[in-house]
Amino acid sequence: MTSFTASEIAEITGVKECVIRYWEEYVPSISPQRDEAGRKLYSQNDMKKFLRLRHLVYVEKYTIEGAAAKIQQELNGSAPAPQKNHDVNTEKLSQDFSYINDELLKVYSLMRQHADDRK
Repeated sequence: MTSFTASEIAEITGVKECVIRYWEEYVPSISPQRDEAGRKLYSQNDMKKFLRLRHLVYVEKYTIEGAAAKIQQELNGSAPAPQKNHDVNTEKLSQDFSYINDELLKVYSLMRQHADDRK
């Protein structure tokens, strides 16, 4: 299972590491483990939540509190039904975003393995 440090999550999301740690406080379902050295390690699911938070805060202009509540609603399956916009296929956009996210995580893992092999 792939795990990420806060600095790796910051690099992937384009958000400062201190912001990552701050956001972690607002989303209880983000639950990093600790390695032998005591560093926090985040799961792939945590990474997806950070990417979702970033989108909600920076693109959709949610507050961190609102974004955290939205993510909790989505996780609980109680998110309100999206409003229909006939100009935008939101289901397709969501699928595309999910696919791109998965591909970026694969590329990052490969790059990380390559870097580890060079050591």
